[in-house]
Amino acid sequence: VSSQETSPSSLRFNNDGTRVFVLGYSSDSVYQYDLSTAYDISSAQYNNVSFSVLGQDSRPTGLNFNNDGTKMYVCGTTTDDLYEYDLSTGFSVNSASYGSVKSPGSNVGGNPVSIMINKDGTKLYTVASSNDTVYRYTSN
Repeated sequence: VSSQETSPSSLRFNNDGTRVFVLGYSSDSVYQYDLSTAYDISSAQYNNVSFSVLGQDSRPTGLNFNNDGTKMYVCGTTTDDLYEYDLSTGFSVNSASYGSVKSPGSNVGGNPVSIMINKDGTKLYTVASSNDTVYRYTSN
């Protein structure tokens, strides 16, 4: 991924493993790669698709998607917030648009570095490195 990003901070696959996404800490972007063999990163090809999250956070650290890939979540250490993006085509970041800040109150707390979502998408978790805390959010 070094041709696109020198400091990757997160990696996620789509559900069938034919697409992988890399979040770039230094470029503030999500890069999309297609895999000719599911879950085999040696078969990955960059398809010239990326999405910038710089408008929300300049040091993104965590990336995840909901189950059908129509929501993308990014957290970062500049704002300590969690951001939601809408994808009109599931698992296709070129169809992404900024949705909203998902953090209740002021922020998710000291330097969130990871995002996980439960299987049915009703709960989202972040891990904050500066205060050793896991935060849980429940969808409305």
